[in-house]
Amino acid sequence: MDNKQLRALYNLAEFLFFPSVYEEFGIPTVEAMSCGLPVIISKTDALPELTGNAGVLVDANDPVAMAEARYQMWTDQGLRQTIARQALARSKHFGWYKCATQTLDILKKLGEAA
Repeated sequence: MDNKQLRALYNLAEFLFFPSVYEEFGIPTVEAMSCGLPVIISKTDALPELTGNAGVLVDANDPVAMAEARYQMWTDQGLRQTIARQALARSKHFGWYKCATQTLDILKKLGEAA
């Protein structure tokens, strides 16, 4: 699936449900947020830091909590709209260009220190 197709799927979805029990960064979460898609994510690893207040956090080991979060997101249009706005705003903090320039800055500093 190419990026255009993936973006189309995110734009057709009501929300992203991503209860990962192990996640280093959470690229699917950022991709969804950049489309203004509200996200339900697990409280593990980097995901809460990644989303800030722009997502609903659940315990990935608690099926009842996950079901309740999905039901609430599915039935509460106001919640979906609020989280979607927050997600889109939060996604502006991330991007490949920003990642590359920050990495280059770090490498330059390391080179200067050597």
